[in-house]
Amino acid sequence: MYTTIDLSSNWKIFPLNLDDGLLGNSGRAYQNSYTPKDCVIANMPATAPAAWLQDERIKDPYVDMNSRDILWMAKKEWWYLKDFDLPQTDGSYRLTFGGVNYRAEAWLNDV
Repeated sequence: MYTTIDLSSNWKIFPLNLDDGLLGNSGRAYQNSYTPKDCVIANMPATAPAAWLQDERIKDPYVDMNSRDILWMAKKEWWYLKDFDLPQTDGSYRLTFGGVNYRAEAWLNDV
């Protein structure tokens, strides 16, 4: 039996140029010490465009020709960052991502 801990709120979503999150000069996005420069805060599940639309950082891509204005988003690497603490346990934890719609890589404590 598992205890469920809700981690769906207050995720930081931010873009980086390809491979900058892993190898970038401004830090590695998977490390605990990394602080994104330009992010939106969103609740999951959410895609990057949906989160940026909700934060009014982009115009609705389904209105007029606005979809042309967000083509840059497809050329970015999108990172989702969440800090959380877990209570002590004698057992193990299971981390489940129920909203991944294509592919994801996950790091936990720099690993």
